[in-house]
Amino acid sequence: MTEHFRRSSDMLSRIPNELLFEIKKEIPITDLRTHVCFHKTHERIAAQYGSDDVQDKFWERACWLSGLGLMRQETLLRVSWKDIAYQCIEKCGFCKHPKCGMALLERNVAGMAGIDDILAQAGLDPGRAMPEHAYRFLDERDIDTNSVLGDLSFNDPTSQPGTSDLVTCLRQRNLVPSKFECRLRMHPIVLRSFATFPPVRKIVLLDLFDIQLQDCFRSSGVTVWDVQLSLYSVLSEPLSQDTVCEFMDWPSGYIPNRKQFQDAFYRYKTLYGILSDAKLLGLDVEECNAQEISLRMVTGSL
Repeated sequence: MTEHFRRSSDMLSRIPNELLFEIKKEIPITDLRTHVCFHKTHERIAAQYGSDDVQDKFWERACWLSGLGLMRQETLLRVSWKDIAYQCIEKCGFCKHPKCGMALLERNVAGMAGIDDILAQAGLDPGRAMPEHAYRFLDERDIDTNSVLGDLSFNDPTSQPGTSDLVTCLRQRNLVPSKFECRLRMHPIVLRSFATFPPVRKIVLLDLFDIQLQDCFRSSGVTVWDVQLSLYSVLSEPLSQDTVCEFMDWPSGYIPNRKQFQDAFYRYKTLYGILSDAKLLGLDVEECNAQEISLRMVTGSL
């Protein structure tokens, strides 16, 4: 292995910098995975990306065009976009789940296409999420929600202690063999993907069943991380009897027997109980006006 690496380095040393730079120029900035793989190949290749400041601007732009933003307590003033790009590609850039990896990056790139033009028409800087005062330039038809939000599922929050990205999962597919690998902590591309296209600073999540969801705010653009955190925070909330009866879809005037009633309220006593049997289908735009963008969670049967 050492000899192979030495020979590869010797071969690379014979390639002039001008040619390395031309190769780098041929990689579209929207191809984040190839740029990360190319950048990490050798220090001479990394040098083609410029100084640290120039590189950070490049990686920020590349992440933006790939529909990737911030999560947790990260802020624009204290973040390394190169580290974010590396984290995403090294951890799940080659993920085979159909809602992660290159498949999700390509969908994000398609969602971000033309977004800078929309921002320019609103008099805003490219590469920045839309603030609330600019919502007046949008209507419901201008907003797309990220389809990956329709593939979230949840472990029982009471039996899975930890942070939300351990409880929230990607719905399992045949290509994904274990629950652990489905946890969102293993999928930073999903967590960092913008929740909407164009990215916006604030979205209002309407009540899910009779549970009030927290609004999502992030100055750099609301991401999937923020939406799943809002859901996670209310998974253990109790549901009203009316909500459970409505979910059971009992016919009007039907009176369940005692066992049916007890079984239903035991199984569906919390939001998590319902979401165990009713999968999320995604977010629909309910309203967009000059003050706010309201989104509604859509659910369906498993």
